[in-house]
Amino acid sequence: MEDIQNQFVKILSDSLKEEKPSIYTDIKWEEVLELISKYKVEGIVYENILSNDLATVVSQETVNILKGRVNQIKEEQKRNIENLDNVVKEFNKEEIEFILLGSLATKELYNSSEMREVNNIELLIQEDDVDNTKILLNKLKYKILEENRDEYKVTFIDDNEDKLIIYYHLCNKDDENKELIIYERTVWKRAIKLNLGDSEVLVLNSEDLALRLCINIAHHIKNGTNDFRELCDLAMLIESKRDLVNWDSFLMKAGMYGAEKVSLIIFILCEKLFNVAIPKDFEVRKVNNKKYIEALTNEIFNDSFNKEAIESQEEIAAMLYSKQEIDSKENIIISYIIKIVNKIKEWINELNAPVTREKLLEWMEL
Repeated sequence: MEDIQNQFVKILSDSLKEEKPSIYTDIKWEEVLELISKYKVEGIVYENILSNDLATVVSQETVNILKGRVNQIKEEQKRNIENLDNVVKEFNKEEIEFILLGSLATKELYNSSEMREVNNIELLIQEDDVDNTKILLNKLKYKILEENRDEYKVTFIDDNEDKLIIYYHLCNKDDENKELIIYERTVWKRAIKLNLGDSEVLVLNSEDLALRLCINIAHHIKNGTNDFRELCDLAMLIESKRDLVNWDSFLMKAGMYGAEKVSLIIFILCEKLFNVAIPKDFEVRKVNNKKYIEALTNEIFNDSFNKEAIESQEEIAAMLYSKQEIDSKENIIISYIIKIVNKIKEWINELNAPVTREKLLEWMEL
């Protein structure tokens, strides 16, 4: 990571844990603010500035920029909660069961709701209710924006361009995997109640939420649409719900989705970025590859993977000998040196080979 990225991560990590960071006195705020805005975590940082009375350290201009964005977050949350209340009333009339997903559910992990930006409504329903849901939402002036059968979801949009995403499975799955089918059924039995606005809704329990966050984060990494907010959600869940989650069960379910390795890697990433302790029951030694974790961190920031390539054997030889000497096939010493250089080059390349995106995704089993 670059220096500015390190500053951004340090500020974000301390803000999540509500710790007063000394780094605030030395950072380049203008550049860090660009990252704070890019990854939409203004609410997290602003809350920490207020709670730790850092207004004398951080410029008033910076505080005002963050405060303005937090006010927008409050308005977006209010509007989405009102929209949710309207949908819930109609769902209850039609006896359509649902589980609230997404940022409206995860914002409850934070000490202040404004710390988590809410950008849409996400609901999980039973597959048998999809057609009735489309009719109901049409009555509420929602139009279908996109239907993705491969991802088991339908995205709706209203006249204010607010999105509502309906899922009828938690994620892509193998229809022949009976364990997954049973798991998705039991998710409904384990769901817990949450009061939100004027409604009481069901949300995933901590174990199922952790799994969904890992799968979502992996999906974003694979598609190059990396989202720091869900990494923050997972970090907050680990910190606040650690003792409430059966982590052995979590790993078993992650294995059903073929996501056990990538889930462990994402937990390592959270530890690296946010200094969040990995659950003690996790065996991460075999997947904790420093080289690949560094590459993954760079991918999160959309940095280039490629490092400087080592000079070719021809370039090295050209530094030592004239072209005439190199071209002479009878020069045994030069031929021998070139072979040695080639072996050294192969060894160094193997040790320092750049981790391409393709290699990274292969290592993560994505």
